Amino acid sequence: ASSYLLKTPLIGQIMKSERHIPVHFAGSKQNDFSLEEDKRKAMEDRMDEALQDKDMLFSYPEGQVNRDDTKVLNPFRYGTFRCAIKNDASIWGWVAINNDLCWPDKGLPGQPAEIVCTLLELAPDGALAFLRQNDVPLVPREGQTEKELMSEQWRLE
Repeated sequence: ASSYLLKTPLIGQIMKSERHIPVHFAGSKQNDFSLEEDKRKAMEDRMDEALQDKDMLFSYPEGQVNRDDTKVLNPFRYGTFRCAIKNDASIWGWVAINNDLCWPDKGLPGQPAEIVCTLLELAPDGALAFLRQNDVPLVPREGQTEKELMSEQWRLE
């Protein structure tokens, strides 16, 4: 969760008790997902530790809600999948629509709404098996970075 959310009254305490891993963004601009470099390693270590301990690790690979059309997912972010691949974690998806009706971007939260949710089993046998089954190369070509490989394959930014 974004580090500022952990400072929010009530919600922040709930998130801390659930052992949320804070994500320290370097800026606050829309679609700027750069992280504070001095805190990135600690965050990645905590994510790896959770997966190695067979804990559940929930992440939000979009980075933020699509403000143009909340029924369309933003591109998934690279870092989440790097961690899943490194630890060969199973991957499940949780999709919910109409959250924006209950909690609008601008306005008071808690509006009545019918929120529809779906849980999807995306890679039950692990991230590596999923990549192999879908013919996604696991090794970058010569001169290609790991991030470039993932961006090319999954159209990640």
